[in-house]
Amino acid sequence: MKLCSAVWCPPFRVLLVCTLCVLCGSCASVSPGNDPLVVNAERTAKLAFNTVDAFLEWEYINRSLIGQDVTDTADSLREFFPENYATLRNLTKAYKLNRTAENRASLTTALRVVQTALNEALKYLPPPEPTP
Repeated sequence: MKLCSAVWCPPFRVLLVCTLCVLCGSCASVSPGNDPLVVNAERTAKLAFNTVDAFLEWEYINRSLIGQDVTDTADSLREFFPENYATLRNLTKAYKLNRTAENRASLTTALRVVQTALNEALKYLPPPEPTP
């Protein structure tokens, strides 16, 4: 079963390569003076937004060719990801303004939720086809 090759246009390939680079480098050093939690939350938010968006577009284009589990995951992300993403962004801003233990715990929880969504999208988003 071959999925729609139109999905693998250059923007999708670039996104996937960037996603993998960021994931591999997500533990990269943080500049002195920067809070690693804030840096990780901001990196993850951007990466998750772009990856989930690409996954949802890919799923929509290929819906008739893929399994129900993929469609169910996409539908769940469509329903819950926007709110989870907004929560992460809002809690990042709140933590930057007031770095309390409570705000740190809330941000950490929101970050884990968005990372889970990112992982779900990556689980189903196929790798790009090798170029000849």
